[in-house]
Amino acid sequence: AETKNNCDKKIFAVILDGPVEKSFNDELIGLSNEICEKWSMKFIIRYHPTSGMKRKYKGRYILEISKESETIDELLHRVDFILTCYSTVFLEAIYYLKPCFRYTEGRDNYKGIEACYISNIDQFQQIYDCMIKKPDDFQKFLQETREKILGDVSKENMVKKIQELAYRE
Repeated sequence: AETKNNCDKKIFAVILDGPVEKSFNDELIGLSNEICEKWSMKFIIRYHPTSGMKRKYKGRYILEISKESETIDELLHRVDFILTCYSTVFLEAIYYLKPCFRYTEGRDNYKGIEACYISNIDQFQQIYDCMIKKPDDFQKFLQETREKILGDVSKENMVKKIQELAYRE
């Protein structure tokens, strides 16, 4: 299912990591607030399944908390792009050709995968500008990235391939 990346919804999803990554989650929320301030957007928070949704984030840019029952596929259809740190949702988003920004600072679980890597608002803006101003080029970039990372994998085999990539040393 290919998507048109024109950011007309003005909504993105923030995919948080587990509770051991509290500082990265806090930084991710901070970056999300900067993005919302600069581009008049809102975001949906998706907690990690192991978090038990214990830490509550509040803010004027938070549209809602994604329900645990909502599938990633359903969430991807409701947003313009994904912002995450280490979540495997990054790979799912790439599979579905949904723009996904990976916030990493100092370490990266996806060694050798440099697509949509950001560590600050300026890097986000460079990629975001390309996504908005050159949507065909950006779509081609996503397709090439999917091919490079996941190969010609079927939807049925996507989960296995993602697990292989996410848990390699």
